[in-house]
Amino acid sequence: MAFTLADAIVNLGGDDSGLGKVLGQARQKTEGFVSDLGKKVLQLGSAAVLGGVAAVTTGVIGIGIAAFDTSTQIDTATKNIQTQLGSLQNEAHDFGDVIKQVYGNNFGDSIEDVGQAISDTANQIDRLGQMSDQELGHATEQAIALRDAFGIEVNESMNATNALMENFGLTFDEAFGFVQAGMQNGLNASDDFLDSIGEYSVQFAEGGANAGQFFNLMDTGLQSGMLGTDKAADLFKEFRVRIQDGSAGTQEALAAIGIDADELHPLIGVLF
Repeated sequence: MAFTLADAIVNLGGDDSGLGKVLGQARQKTEGFVSDLGKKVLQLGSAAVLGGVAAVTTGVIGIGIAAFDTSTQIDTATKNIQTQLGSLQNEAHDFGDVIKQVYGNNFGDSIEDVGQAISDTANQIDRLGQMSDQELGHATEQAIALRDAFGIEVNESMNATNALMENFGLTFDEAFGFVQAGMQNGLNASDDFLDSIGEYSVQFAEGGANAGQFFNLMDTGLQSGMLGTDKAADLFKEFRVRIQDGSAGTQEALAAIGIDADELHPLIGVLF
C-alpha cells in the first residue's frame, strides 16, 4: 500500500501547524534521521570528541593519582556507591577501579562527583551488574561528557538511554549515540527531549516503529515549528488511538490519502 506513517499521522491528527508539509517529505528521506545519526554517532563515538577532553596516558594517570592523596577519597566514594546500589552490582564491580579509570581519564569535577556519576550510571543501565568495569567506566565517561557539554544530568541521560535500550533492543553505544546526536541536532530546544524518550519510546516500539523512525518524527516535528519533541511524539500516540477506533471519521481520513480502511483493518493488530 502506497502510504507512509507520516501521511497517516498528519491526516488523522488534523495537524495545521505545518508539520504535515514537513512530514510529507518523509517519502524522500524515509529514515533520513537515523541515517544521519549513523554518521554522527560514528563521529561522536569518543567522549573526548563530545566533551573536548583529551584522555591522558597511563603513565600520567599514575603520576596524577600518586601526586594527590586520593586513596581515602576513593575509598569513601566507593562505599557511597555500594550503599546506593544493590548487592548484585557490588559483587559485579570493583568500583574503586572504575573511579580510578574515569577520574584518571580526566572526567568529572572531583572523585566524589565521579563516584556519584558511576552510581547513577550503574543504577540506570547496569541494574543486573552485567557490564564489565571497563564498560561501566566508558558509559560513565560518556554521560559526564554529555553533562558538561549540554548541562544534562547523568541520571537523566542514563534514564533516557536505558529506555531506548529496553524498548528498542539497542546496545548502550547505539542508544547513547541517539541521545548524543539528538542533543547536537537541537532536539532539546524545549527542554523536553529526554522526557519524551522516557514517555513515548515504549509506545513507538509497541506500535512497530524503530528508534530511527522515533527520532525522525521528533526531528521533523521540530523542523516544522512545533514547540517541543513532546508535541511531535504525542501525534503518534493519538494516531494509534485513532487508527484503532475504526470510526467513520478515521475511515474518511484514511480514504483522503488513498487508504482503504477495510484493507488496513487486518493489519492493525500487526502494526499496533
